[in-house]
Amino acid sequence: MPRQRARKTNRGTIDTVVYRKAADEHFKDKTKIRTLAKKYNVCHVTLYRLIRKLKAGYRCVNRVLTSKEETILQDYIIQCFKVYFGLVPTEVRKLAYELAVKHQKKYLEKWDENYMAGKQWLSGFLKTSKFISEKPTGNEPI
Repeated sequence: MPRQRARKTNRGTIDTVVYRKAADEHFKDKTKIRTLAKKYNVCHVTLYRLIRKLKAGYRCVNRVLTSKEETILQDYIIQCFKVYFGLVPTEVRKLAYELAVKHQKKYLEKWDENYMAGKQWLSGFLKTSKFISEKPTGNEPI
């Protein structure tokens, strides 16, 4: 039977939660990485690598409404569906335009000409929405 090798260091045994706490503190308080590494007793290189990965992040490019604002719009559409017969796609596009104007978001100039969001925005919104059918045809309610 092989004998068990005794560990000589504690490298690699530190929980990822500790690294995450240190990274959050770095983003929040702008504390130096080496200071945090000493405070949490972790490797500064590993902490730097994690912070660099988190900084890069993966965010949506050219997104008009945030996910919170889109959920507000979804909730309103659900409410309209319960009270009335739902909304046609052009009404949803007008609501999106009004919401973008209200929150002073950056959007295409074409939205100002038509006073409504574009068809591509609507198709993207419908793909991310779980409760709405993906392919509205004509003036059927969403």
